Amino acid sequence: MSKTGFRTPSAVSIGGTTTIRRLESIDEYRQCEKLQEQIWGPADIGGNRVVAMLTAQENGGHVFGAFAESGELAGFAYSFAGYGPDRRPRLCSIMIAVDERFRGQGLGYRLKQAQRHDSLAKGIEVITWTFDPLQRVNAALNIRRLGAIARTYRANLYGNFTGLNSGLDTDRLVVEWWLRRHPRPSRWHAPSLATPICQVIADPRSGLPRIASTDHDVDSDTLFLPIPPSLAELKRVDLALAQDWRARTRELFGDYLGRGYVVVDFLTAGSWPGYVLRRPPC
Repeated sequence: MSKTGFRTPSAVSIGGTTTIRRLESIDEYRQCEKLQEQIWGPADIGGNRVVAMLTAQENGGHVFGAFAESGELAGFAYSFAGYGPDRRPRLCSIMIAVDERFRGQGLGYRLKQAQRHDSLAKGIEVITWTFDPLQRVNAALNIRRLGAIARTYRANLYGNFTGLNSGLDTDRLVVEWWLRRHPRPSRWHAPSLATPICQVIADPRSGLPRIASTDHDVDSDTLFLPIPPSLAELKRVDLALAQDWRARTRELFGDYLGRGYVVVDFLTAGSWPGYVLRRPPC
């Protein structure tokens, strides 16, 4: 039992051959440091150190590791305890990192489920975090699969970096994952069921997606905001085009979330992946 009286699992069995459990040694925390540097680079947004992670885990947060059968760290999830604007307790998920060699195996989802189990055991019903809204894989996991929502967009939240995030402002969507709400069966099986707020075309020379026009005056209950299939490919081939995507989607998110729309789903069907935004009923 934890000091708060809630049963806090040291390991969570949620399927698969990889073991998900709390970190248990300084060496395991050091492995998390190394994995961050490997993914983001030594001067980028990664850089959560042993003292911060260990302290968080001992004071209401958690650091779960995903360990391969060999005992090697395949990924980890790091959160700390906090409070929302309503003064209700919440978990703030700082980082999930998965070694490139272990991606495509659902480890991100399993680490999130470990966070969910642990939080509910403590009586916490919401976890928040941020992610880059132009990252398709993260959007599909956070919004589509987990059923989280987003109401807030933050421009260049963490400043600028020279590693994985180089070249673009660190704009982020703020995610709310309400743990007792099961992911809803989506009615939005195709973007055609929502009104698009920008037109995307394939560049005739490069084939890369380009925003041809945006509409900031759509009056519809359900909107569709497309994003590029691969931000990394955009940055590698045409950084200026990636920067244009950042600037123009920043304006669209800012306008529509500012009017009360909520990001409720993410779709990969159709010509381009993208977000479904809903206007709450009056």
